[in-house]
Amino acid sequence: MIVIAIEYRKAPEYPFPAGYSDCIDVTWQILAGKSGVNVDTNKVVIAGDGSGGGIAAAIARHFPNKIMIQILINPVLQMLDFQTPSYQDNVDIIPGITSPEREALHWLLYIGQPIAFASKITENKHLFPTTVQSHFNLIDSAKHLPTYLKITNRTTIIPREHDFVVAMRLQTYITNETLSPMMHKNLQDIPKAYVITSQYDVLRDEAVMYTNRIHGDGNKVKLKHYKNAFHGFFLFSHESGIFHLDEAKAALQELVDFLRYQVYGLSKPLREAYTV
Repeated sequence: MIVIAIEYRKAPEYPFPAGYSDCIDVTWQILAGKSGVNVDTNKVVIAGDGSGGGIAAAIARHFPNKIMIQILINPVLQMLDFQTPSYQDNVDIIPGITSPEREALHWLLYIGQPIAFASKITENKHLFPTTVQSHFNLIDSAKHLPTYLKITNRTTIIPREHDFVVAMRLQTYITNETLSPMMHKNLQDIPKAYVITSQYDVLRDEAVMYTNRIHGDGNKVKLKHYKNAFHGFFLFSHESGIFHLDEAKAALQELVDFLRYQVYGLSKPLREAYTV
């Protein structure tokens, strides 16, 4: 397979939607056969890890009938709720890699808003009551987090207070469906998906719930949840690196097996995944 890595503009120098627009432009050129690269436009797979996973999900939605598969690795999918069960579970687990404060800061830098808002965001005080009423059901763990996965004993905390200044500045971003793919109320017309999640990651539950909603809307999706993994673990999948993890190596191999089967019809994946 040909791998094309897009050198898109990045925040904070270039806040949203600069990076997203760059990815849309390049993807369009590839799909339209104008990239100068010999690509089978019927077998285009889009993928991303972390914030890149969120961009990949948004692009897949933008080209629903053109993208064959979307691969979302520990994706960032929403800035509505910073107290999902996984945010609660992992508040102090690996603060240097993933934490509510770190994610709030990343979001504010990405959209070009004051980083002083971070403390209000982590307390979910960035939401007007009307926003909670109209969109919180999209990320309600009681509805969308399958209990049989046994990944948490916590439930979603419904916000009761808000900071008017912060909510006013952020309200147009919070429900922006391009910025936060999870805010789409209808996921019927998106490409089939392969979603990788990690137990020790504040982003875990939004990805699991997104997967469950995709399935509920009748689309094909496969979830691979790694119970001994953390955010960013996929980077340690190569034995040639200074540090590598068996869990990451297995995750990479299972992804390769999945692509070989889905794209080329070659040998079924070695191990079955959780399918939500």
